[in-house]
Amino acid sequence: MKTINQGNEKEILRLQREISHWEKRYEKLQQIFRMQEEIIASYEAAYGEAPGLIEEEKETNNSHSFFDMMEKRSYNRFNYEQKAAITYNMEKNLRIIAGAGSGKTQTICAKAVYLMTENQVDEQRILMITFTRNAANELKKRVDNFSQRKTNVHIGTFHSIFFRLYNDICRQFPEVVTEGIQGEFSKETSYKVSGLIQQLIRKYNLYAFDQYGEKNLAARLDYWQNMNLSIEETRVLIKENFDFIEPNATMPISERMTHFMRELQAQKKEQHLFEFNDVLSNLKQALQNEEIRNFVGQKYDYLFIDEFQDTNPLQWEIVRLITKETPMKLIVVGDDDQSIYGFRGSEPSYIKNFDQEYATKTLFLLTNYRSRATIVQGANRLITFNKNDRIQKAMIPAKKEAGIMQALAFDDIQAESRWIIEQIKTLIKHKGKYKESIVLYRSLTQTQQLVQDLLQTDIPFVLEADGPYEGIFGIKLFQQFYQRILYWQNATTYQKKTQGYQQVLYQLMINCYFKKAECEDYFSKRNKVTDIVEYILSVKPHLKTKEKEIHRFVKDLHTFDKNGGKGFDRLIQSYLKLSRPTKEIDGSEREWLLGTLKQFPTLEKINHLEKDIQAVAKQLKTRLIAYRQGKLDALCIQSIHRSKGLSYRNVFLVGCNEGAIPYNGASDKAAISLDKVKAEHVTTVEEERRLFYVAMTRARNRLYLCIPLMKGTRKLKTSRFIRETGCKIKKIHV
Repeated sequence: MKTINQGNEKEILRLQREISHWEKRYEKLQQIFRMQEEIIASYEAAYGEAPGLIEEEKETNNSHSFFDMMEKRSYNRFNYEQKAAITYNMEKNLRIIAGAGSGKTQTICAKAVYLMTENQVDEQRILMITFTRNAANELKKRVDNFSQRKTNVHIGTFHSIFFRLYNDICRQFPEVVTEGIQGEFSKETSYKVSGLIQQLIRKYNLYAFDQYGEKNLAARLDYWQNMNLSIEETRVLIKENFDFIEPNATMPISERMTHFMRELQAQKKEQHLFEFNDVLSNLKQALQNEEIRNFVGQKYDYLFIDEFQDTNPLQWEIVRLITKETPMKLIVVGDDDQSIYGFRGSEPSYIKNFDQEYATKTLFLLTNYRSRATIVQGANRLITFNKNDRIQKAMIPAKKEAGIMQALAFDDIQAESRWIIEQIKTLIKHKGKYKESIVLYRSLTQTQQLVQDLLQTDIPFVLEADGPYEGIFGIKLFQQFYQRILYWQNATTYQKKTQGYQQVLYQLMINCYFKKAECEDYFSKRNKVTDIVEYILSVKPHLKTKEKEIHRFVKDLHTFDKNGGKGFDRLIQSYLKLSRPTKEIDGSEREWLLGTLKQFPTLEKINHLEKDIQAVAKQLKTRLIAYRQGKLDALCIQSIHRSKGLSYRNVFLVGCNEGAIPYNGASDKAAISLDKVKAEHVTTVEEERRLFYVAMTRARNRLYLCIPLMKGTRKLKTSRFIRETGCKIKKIHV
């Protein structure tokens, strides 16, 4: 009896321990549920019904084994949101709103493999489109990895895929080849087209329009093509927005531009000058034919579009023509909060209003696996200020560690630069790597102090920019003027010296917005006016207000010549007061230029600086190649636009000032008409805020928002975006 009681006692104790264990598990689960309820409640209080919380669908044995297989191959688990998107039965078109760091690439690649393996879709009937070659390569790599073999899924950029489609059409419908601009891609084409544009600018006297505003005529033509505008539509927009530039012209700019555009098209067609955007224009034209639309529409069952928020009107029009009247299903994925390519014509409304054009199932990927909680929360707070320009949502951090997000104010840009360098050194001392950090900028001029300082250290760094490092010689108007001055001063004969001086005077007239013919007229035999200032004022009487500045420049030019190249800094000060430099060289570039010339005040010294910069540029180019190949551990300096899609352990965002980000000329979107946007890209505060948001969400562990308070003698204001993140500003004394 005693033995039995002892046995019962042991069993009772075991059961008590088990009950205690399950009670603890139950309490823990209750805590998790309470936390989830709090997240949902706070979300819904701010935004209404939480769209990411979808009805649970039972996971079949097939899908269970599918995800087991995928997770082994990717070394990543799929969360509930991702599984819902992958297994969705495609009764409707699918729109996936994927927040930053939510694993969208992994999700859509697994979705493609799911269609192939579980739904037995022929892999050649799946088409995946993205915007860059690197992104396309990443999609291909992941689909093949998930499949454990080389697949035949069609993956590429808009241009490569549309080029392939167009060639397929031409083979099936040979008559199409007679329409539009035809030819082969060539490295020389862009130079030839550029030369042709300059010829037509001269022919139709479009200098004033070419020089007006931030974009030249070639850039405007690209923009209008991306905006899917016909020549007639473009003419109307030019009439409404640009004819005022030359109010007294015999023929308005809009009419001259119409002739210009028609002749440009005719010449390109005749000379077979075939450019990337011509692929899209030709394809759009071909798709006006119903038979051709049916032919293309029957080639694929599923079309994936990655980074859908970056789609421009021309690309979207082609997609609509291909898909609208076909059984093809669309899977579009993106984030309207990361739409930052308005200057290319992209518009977040396409992803926002997708469900108004297509029968749509919308799913959300809102779990951020990239950034620490503090960074995610700050980004969430910032983007809510785009009140009427977004799909309401909020990211949820998967990583509960706080991380670091700091807004740091510095006395000036020199202090900002010194602190970043010291911080990088500290991170390296703690066994970090240079490649784990990135410096992001809004404008390249914001990096000039940092680059100069880094060159004095042993820190390896690379500069990701649109062209090679040029220092102050990257300021184009200064570079042009400097080259003419150099030719003049280095002339070895009287004849060359005279020619050089004439070129400098030519440059003076150009910088007073003279046309080429007006410049040439000054040097012609029929011209009786010998004094350059008198001639300038006779041709452009309105420059009477600039008479003093022009006189000063000419006087400094002669003084500079007499002194054998000394006083170059003084000459540049006079040069910067001329009409064109005043308008086109912004304040930060002006300060940079004049600050550099204080150190290099003579032509000889500035010439040595140019050679030093060329050597540095060569070194940086070599470094950049090695960095991109993964062979160099280096600190990266990059624009926010270029950083999209990337992530780094440590992010330093420099120049968080009003006038820089948001850009000085940014307007509220509500104040801008659609016709104005069609005519030319207008930078909006909303897009600038999205740019700041993209910068923030590149950071994994540490985010430093750097605020210089002075640049030279100019006070700088703190960007409004700092306040909107909820981040308190800490003053740093270096």
